[in-house]
Amino acid sequence: MVPSRTPHRSGSRRRAGKSRANENRDHNSRKTLVWIDDYQPGLKAYKNIFEAFGYSVLTASSGRLGLRLLDAHPADAVVVDYEMPEMDGGQVALEIRRKRGDLPIVMFSGSTTVPAHIRGLVNAFCDKAGSPTLLMSAIEHLVSNSTSLPTRNT
Repeated sequence: MVPSRTPHRSGSRRRAGKSRANENRDHNSRKTLVWIDDYQPGLKAYKNIFEAFGYSVLTASSGRLGLRLLDAHPADAVVVDYEMPEMDGGQVALEIRRKRGDLPIVMFSGSTTVPAHIRGLVNAFCDKAGSPTLLMSAIEHLVSNSTSLPTRNT
């Protein structure tokens, strides 16, 4: 389930010859993802995978908690599941578009019933049963091009 690209090693150990200032600059330049999914084991797994590839990942187990994270922390992209209790991924995407229209959103779901108008709110849709490489590619593309994305207002 891990993408084939070699992960960027991160952690508390410094590499030989790497200064603390360079280490801090590397940490500060990491792209931040907010990952929203009610499935706790999946949250932990994807956090570990994407942090190994050099991302900073903040997780939330509900739509409301995810929106609070976005209010409190800068983010480069959001990954959200569709089927969640209380507030589904469509409602989360609508709220993100209302508050931060230019923030890239990837809907990552196993649901086959995501309405077309909801798919139209997000920048990418990736199937949980699909290739993890496609998910990685979608996220990399969106965070690398986030400054050029058009603002969408709903």
